Parts: sequence; structure tokens; C-alpha cells
Amino acid sequence: MAKECAAKGGVFARTGIYAQITYCQLPKRAAVDAGRMCTDGSQCEAGSCLAETGTCAPVVNAWICEPVLEKGERLEVMCPH
Repeated sequence: MAKECAAKGGVFARTGIYAQITYCQLPKRAAVDAGRMCTDGSQCEAGSCLAETGTCAPVVNAWICEPVLEKGERLEVMCPH
């Protein structure tokens, strides 16, 4: 998994209380469809449709800590503190 992550330009890491969850943190970059109208994250390159504006998120591979739209429904997002 670490080699595949590095091949994509990412950094292999662990998270969680006991570092039991592994993930690949890919580099952040601007989304080509940032600001385009949407009703679902599947319509956006970043995978998130922002509920407040009804537009695609501006950054790919970034944590979204604000409400999103999924199938036209507003969802609150749990964010780490």
C-alpha cells in the first residue's frame, strides 16, 4: 500500500488513537470544476458539493469541514478537533 501511495505522489500515514488506521494523503491541488453548481459530491472532481453555496469544493484531496450536499440533501460533516 505504501508503494502505491508513493507512486501517486502521496505520503503513507497512520491515524487513530493507536495509529491503527492507514491512509494515503495525496497532495492538495485546485479542482478544475471549483465553483461549478452541484447537488451531489459525485458531480465534483473533489468529491464534495458545498451546501452553503451549492458549488463544487475548490481543492482536491483536502478535508472538508463544512456541510455538504449529497443527492440534494444537506449533510453536516464531523470534523476532527
